[in-house]
Amino acid sequence: MSNSEAGVVRRSHKAWAFAAALLLAGYFVPICFRPLFIPDEPRYGELAREMVASGDWIVPRLDGVRYFEKPPLLYWATGAAISVFGTTAFAVRLTGALSVALVGWLLVRAARRAGIGRDAGAWGALVWAGSLLVFAIGSLGVIDSLLSLLLAATLLALYEWCTCEDRRRARRALFACGAAAGLAFLAKGFLAFAVPGVVAVVLLTVERRWSRLWRDIWLPLGAIALVVAPWSIAIALREPDFWRYFFFEEHIKRFAGEGAHHAEPFWFYVPVLLGGLFPWSLLIPTTAVGLSLTRGAERGASERSFLRFLVIWVLAGLAFFSASRGKLPTYVLPLVPPLALLVATGTSRALALGRRKAFDRGALLIALVMGLCAVAFPIVNGRLSKPPFRAEQGWELAALTVALAFWSFTAFKAARSAVLDWKLAWFAVGPVGLMVASSFALPARTIEKKLPGAVLAEATPFVQAADVVVTDTNMVHAVTWTLRRADAFALGSQSELTYGLGYPDAAHRALDADGVRALLEARTPGQAVFVFRKLYDPAVAGEFGAAPTREWAAGMFLVQEFRAP
Repeated sequence: MSNSEAGVVRRSHKAWAFAAALLLAGYFVPICFRPLFIPDEPRYGELAREMVASGDWIVPRLDGVRYFEKPPLLYWATGAAISVFGTTAFAVRLTGALSVALVGWLLVRAARRAGIGRDAGAWGALVWAGSLLVFAIGSLGVIDSLLSLLLAATLLALYEWCTCEDRRRARRALFACGAAAGLAFLAKGFLAFAVPGVVAVVLLTVERRWSRLWRDIWLPLGAIALVVAPWSIAIALREPDFWRYFFFEEHIKRFAGEGAHHAEPFWFYVPVLLGGLFPWSLLIPTTAVGLSLTRGAERGASERSFLRFLVIWVLAGLAFFSASRGKLPTYVLPLVPPLALLVATGTSRALALGRRKAFDRGALLIALVMGLCAVAFPIVNGRLSKPPFRAEQGWELAALTVALAFWSFTAFKAARSAVLDWKLAWFAVGPVGLMVASSFALPARTIEKKLPGAVLAEATPFVQAADVVVTDTNMVHAVTWTLRRADAFALGSQSELTYGLGYPDAAHRALDADGVRALLEARTPGQAVFVFRKLYDPAVAGEFGAAPTREWAAGMFLVQEFRAP
């Protein structure tokens, strides 16, 4: 080994703290300051807010009508945050960000117990937190980060039981496995059992642990029952149709039905995982080198078993998700934790043994691409007929340019550093600039389509308690969240409110244009009807037989006030 190669073995534990601190800022700045994106974030925030406001933590309701697409765990967690921090974007997103951090902790713990390297788990946590897909989802108020945390806890506890020879400790791990699976069920539904089940079948076959499972199977089943039964029984008593709708409409039809949402080809998730793991996916050659450098007797049995488990987790999970007709990029987030550990283990091992060439090439490629983007993007943006950033968004464009230049700088530092931990640290913090810039450097088209906050802020002060609110379902989540009320009428296509509005006690809340006219005719003196809409084509705004007394518009969003004299 040459002197230059040997220099990479030197360690600096300050590097990990540096990278972790910057990544932490990269998460918590956006979740505090970035506006809520429709429809998902205000939907989950509003479901939680209505639980807090009504005191009913059993039956999920959106705009006051039954909403049975998901179990309530995310609503409970978000509701708890709202009770502490108020109805803020931070409260809506806190569960997701904390879930990302807790997955990192699980990876550190699992790696240390498996003996795959003193620092592999710590770097695995940063590979996880610094991956594009993880940040894109973990900084939003959606369910996938929480589900990934609970599935990771389920599978890591299952593996601990599978490989632990201490009977008492193994049983504790199996009970924890069942409890985590039960919580995952309360977060997403039956998917919580399907993914671990597929992985477990392969793992137990490879490790030859089926006979041991039959002796202890009552432990996870009992834990699942303890966690799931209270709410499951309560919702069945309150809403007898819940389980029929939830099982058949939200699971069977979505997974295998001909009309499954978001149908994609079988191979769809392979590029999604490669792109979602970026920038770390560029280090896959380094990972392969590092994992192949020490084999057989040079690796302990525990390490070989754990790395095999991580591969099973990825491949079995990928096969399951690929078999589904309905596919979204967010669905494969639970497969990133094992990939993160594999990348961290292989990369750190390759660097420690002086095999840095592939790493340096990948880092220099990022430095070149990001540097060119920093130079070219403002130029290209200014020459496009419909630029992503408009002339008045100079500060946003400048922030994005600086973020790209920062990434180029950190990637170059990663390639040139001779200290293993600093190479990884500089590589890890590259995306932080873009993470922070995402709080406010948003393309104009995104603002026009996804952020009705500006128009709602203008109109909300004029909405009085006695006024009637009408909204299309594209905006119902944002309107009810902003106005803090759950009595809006639904205009036009009912979309996700269709099931809830089908109940007799809610059917009157579904309106067409004639229904709006009837509301206008029924106004009392001084009372207003407010109509909130997202218009894909302004020409189809429609008329309700009366001229609005006031109107607010921004992007694709329109609010009209019809106030009676």
